[in-house]
Amino acid sequence: NYRDRGRRSSARRPNIYRQSKNMKQQRNNKNSSNNKNDSLHSDEVRELLSRRNNRNDDLSASEIAELLEQANADKSTAGLEKAEASAACKPTASEVNAKAPLYGTLQLHHKDPDAIRVMSLNLNGIHLWGHNNVKAERLKNLLKQSHTDVLGIQEHHINFAAFPSSKTIASTLRHGSDDICSIQAHNTRETKNIGHHQRGGTAVVVREQLTGFIVDRGKDEKGLGMYAWYTTEGKTGVRTTFISAYAPSKSEEYGSYYQHIERYIQEKRLQTNPKDLFRTSIIGFIQKRSHRKHQMVLMMDSNENVTDGHLSKRLAEECRLREAVHRAMPGRKGPPTHISNSGSKKSSGSIDGIWISDDIELMGASYLPFDKVLGDHRPVVVDIHMRSVLGTLLHRIVRPKARRLNSRVKRHRDRYLHSVKEGFQNKKIEQMIGSLEGEASFPPSQVVIDKLEKLDNLVEEIMLQAERGCRKLFAAHYEFSPEVQNWMDRCHLLKWLLRAHQGKRTNRGNLRRLARKLGMTECLRYTVPELVKLYAATKERAVELMAASPYLRKQYLHQRLHDAIENGRDDEAKYVQNIIRGEAQRKVWQGI
Repeated sequence: NYRDRGRRSSARRPNIYRQSKNMKQQRNNKNSSNNKNDSLHSDEVRELLSRRNNRNDDLSASEIAELLEQANADKSTAGLEKAEASAACKPTASEVNAKAPLYGTLQLHHKDPDAIRVMSLNLNGIHLWGHNNVKAERLKNLLKQSHTDVLGIQEHHINFAAFPSSKTIASTLRHGSDDICSIQAHNTRETKNIGHHQRGGTAVVVREQLTGFIVDRGKDEKGLGMYAWYTTEGKTGVRTTFISAYAPSKSEEYGSYYQHIERYIQEKRLQTNPKDLFRTSIIGFIQKRSHRKHQMVLMMDSNENVTDGHLSKRLAEECRLREAVHRAMPGRKGPPTHISNSGSKKSSGSIDGIWISDDIELMGASYLPFDKVLGDHRPVVVDIHMRSVLGTLLHRIVRPKARRLNSRVKRHRDRYLHSVKEGFQNKKIEQMIGSLEGEASFPPSQVVIDKLEKLDNLVEEIMLQAERGCRKLFAAHYEFSPEVQNWMDRCHLLKWLLRAHQGKRTNRGNLRRLARKLGMTECLRYTVPELVKLYAATKERAVELMAASPYLRKQYLHQRLHDAIENGRDDEAKYVQNIIRGEAQRKVWQGI
């Protein structure tokens, strides 16, 4: 009995301890919630420490009281500011996007064979992972469709010291067997205990044939990620340096790019500020390269107006660099190129641009519309003449068109053979061969040679015609899934309706059938303004889904596989499983 009583009491002791511990923790949580304004965040403590002359000194009681008082005042006015902001009814980001058409002389869908296309873009952060990376997939698709040769990136927000050397911007944006390379710059002075994310950073990406002309590359010597660059050299000795730079904007946040440079200035005891240090560094680098007879292409987010800002004036006077879009559109003030998260445009106007040397021949330049997936800055695109950059013209590589025939698929193979047999019967190929056998001799006469050549061309035409009818070729702008296809069809329907309202020739029967299929018959009665508004919203949604199409494709295939297994359709399950395995293997090899 005593032994059993001891066992019961020993079993009760842990339960009593757990209950008392939970009650104590609840009281502590309650007290901390009541006094949540009586403590400082880690960023606020770092901010106070960064202001002190001697950083080894601890915080004084007066400093803590002052900061707490300021924090309480900010929280008390936060509600009022939020109410005022909502009452102002500022435009949303999608409304700003709809009101920002392409500005400039360059059309993205057309590229001259003798042009080198340069793009500059502030991404406001990008990830290096390979799966479900919506922004990377969207940027990869944009580079491929626009045939961009050089891309300048600002604010990638990546601490590359936390990744293996194989993880680069180029490895993330590589599509198949594309020739692509990149140089990344970030703050190498503060890389420990910050994870994968680090504010700021720049990168230059070179694609296609231009990668074969790279002779040098580098980053800013201070190790702050202010700029990165590539230098190319043509056959005649013409050298061009492509630079991507990001100018700091004032910020009190401890981890911001501005504070990175501020701490560097304090450490080196320099008599300057982050903005002046950046201006001096970038202009000094450009002048140093210009003395070596290099031509310059500067892709930059200047965080000030690109026409009358302090840095832009110095670039024009001291380096003979002018912004390309405003050079192509003289006498006009460019549109705002940045929107805040609330949708309001910055008062600085055009803060993004591409500056080129006066010796470089400009073929066209434009600000593209805002793209919500890519960030809150407008992409800048410039076409410059190839002879200006490389000193000569290159022969563009034209990829061969894909064959429509896939002989491993039985239904395509059977259809091809049936079409060839029909073509042989219609053109009477067997009779022509029989007649030539009676005329053939060795060596053949010129008449027989001409007839054989004609027969060979006729057979080739029949085979190509049968091959074109075997299967459809798709543009492959996105990875197929029913949801993406549905929104693409909605865009096609609304565009079709707008063409009908313009009086253009359309098939009314097919139009109504497509509307019934999509469940959008009410759109047939919409007015033109209603159709335009609906088309803009539909297109925006379609673009978002196209960026997420790899994830949707994977989800769609796994759902089909699950349904086939649940319903006992073994052949279909095996077929879908082979598709999943094949697509996964292709993506692995494309990333190598």
